[in-house]
Amino acid sequence: MSSAPQLALSHIGFKPNSPKKITLVPQDGNTDFPETIPFYIRKNAYNLPREKKLPPGAEPGYQTPFNLVSGRLLLEQVDPDQIFFTGELKRIESRWGTFWQGDFSDFETEGTYQIDTDFQTSVPFLIGDSVYDRLLLGYLRFLKSQRCGCSVFGVHPLCHADDGVLEDGTPFDATGGWHDAGDSRKWLFFIQYHLDSLVTLHETHFANGAPADAGPAADEVLDEIRWGNRFFHKMITEEGHVYEDVAGGIYPSENLTYPEGWWFENHPGLNANGSDCRNTDNVPNSGDERQVRTTLNPLVQFGFVHTQCLTATVLPENEASKCLELAQRAWKYGKANAWGDKRTLFHTARLRAALELKNIGVEIVSNSEILDMLTELLARQETNSSELINGYFYEESKEDAFRSIAFATHPPLAILRAWELRDNIDLPADIISKCQASIERYCDLYLLADMQSNPFELVPYGVFLKPDKPDFQSFRPAGSNRWIRTFMPPFNKLDMAHGLNGVIASHAHTLAKAGKFFKRTDWQQAAHKCIHWMLGHNPNNASLFDGIGYRQPIPFGLDTPQIPDGALNGYIGDVEDKPYLEQSTAIWWSTQEYWSSPYIHITKAICYLHKQSHD
Repeated sequence: MSSAPQLALSHIGFKPNSPKKITLVPQDGNTDFPETIPFYIRKNAYNLPREKKLPPGAEPGYQTPFNLVSGRLLLEQVDPDQIFFTGELKRIESRWGTFWQGDFSDFETEGTYQIDTDFQTSVPFLIGDSVYDRLLLGYLRFLKSQRCGCSVFGVHPLCHADDGVLEDGTPFDATGGWHDAGDSRKWLFFIQYHLDSLVTLHETHFANGAPADAGPAADEVLDEIRWGNRFFHKMITEEGHVYEDVAGGIYPSENLTYPEGWWFENHPGLNANGSDCRNTDNVPNSGDERQVRTTLNPLVQFGFVHTQCLTATVLPENEASKCLELAQRAWKYGKANAWGDKRTLFHTARLRAALELKNIGVEIVSNSEILDMLTELLARQETNSSELINGYFYEESKEDAFRSIAFATHPPLAILRAWELRDNIDLPADIISKCQASIERYCDLYLLADMQSNPFELVPYGVFLKPDKPDFQSFRPAGSNRWIRTFMPPFNKLDMAHGLNGVIASHAHTLAKAGKFFKRTDWQQAAHKCIHWMLGHNPNNASLFDGIGYRQPIPFGLDTPQIPDGALNGYIGDVEDKPYLEQSTAIWWSTQEYWSSPYIHITKAICYLHKQSHD
């Protein structure tokens, strides 16, 4: 195997005014390179000449098609006009090892390029304002491919047209919706939030008329909203109870019960055994239908309210009125039956639902109720500026910090939304100021502060008050007996190592939106860096979107091994908190599984980085 280094950067490219970093990543422990390495930007596919030994029989001038990146660059043979930018990679030592890094942020000329060094050539990349549109197209392709209860041409045949039954065997029509991940389960706590992203995508890109090159994308966004809603509207009872999932798994795994073992790192469903993740005969009432879980999950209940209010803003009046009718029904049921558990994730879900009800003019929640919930959430933030790291949130008891694999930024997003709607909900001036200060603290003193701890400026996973097995895995000090990691510790209650693209994308979303509202370019630049990590600026020079960019891991898809443009779970961390991505042809879900969560958030991030997004 070659020990040639990799040149890692964002594979689809860069917006002209975004940061542009490139990293030379040594392979097989070979760090025998100069302290500084020049790099050269040139036109894509126009290779610079290299020193070559001609094979026997070759005539002078023979252009060998073999080993294209071997040999030093022959710059003396290069027309100066072929090189558009010259920079320098500098050796750095970090807790993740030795790298050579360079910056070409000042190069903003739109076009298609590659970068050459004496030791490696980069993948092709674009510079242009619309480079992220490829991800938006990928999101729509992925989401349509994940449709359930139908066939999707070129992706999967008719599936699960007989969903489902209740626990007692009573037939219940739960057909439609989307598969969440690389399996065929339909978790409402994840897939409902596609509606949020689709609404934002419609508002920022298509609400004022589709751009000339949008093609069918404008119609596809509304089509997907309607497709999702047909399923979600089936999942609420006449009383207003929103059911939790379809096919999540009939029984909890051994030694875990519902609800005690249902949640891990604010991620539900991890003790479900997946027994219903299977194909069926597509014939209703034949006996092989998949089960609908009817447990009351506050995140699902209030997430339904939140997302239905949002969809009502972009659908015609007759459809919007149905969304609002169901949202109110769900709110009333949730308030009566799902209000007791005050964990931060549920508290935040209630606040987000209340904000959207108030914003759309539904008068079943008062300003004082919103103010009380908002004040409580603000009180759960670490505000001691003398700490190494602060601005993160706590659980209700403050016995641990709030962390979540899929919903990492729900607390700051709720506060940011309250600030955004401050005039609609008549917030007092001091609370408005506290909301802004909260977001500034979260972004500056938590995210940006810890991004400096690693060479790729990756956001943290979370803070720990009681770290598991600290003698066997690394945690960095965060102040006052608090500890922080970039990745989940692999030794934990469930011994689960989950890829963190959902966390990274959610922080990109938060940084992009907050940066837009508060005119903080540095936050938006940090959002770009999160996106660039997922697109290849990482230690493996691997895009974490199947079919977008290059050098992807083999994806984990059970019945559909390749789902067009799917987002992957992404990197986990080892005991030393160093990044790990499975690169063999073996398959395991931890880093390689397709998942909805990264797309839900990265779509929102791109919308807030879009040049035409609304103020």
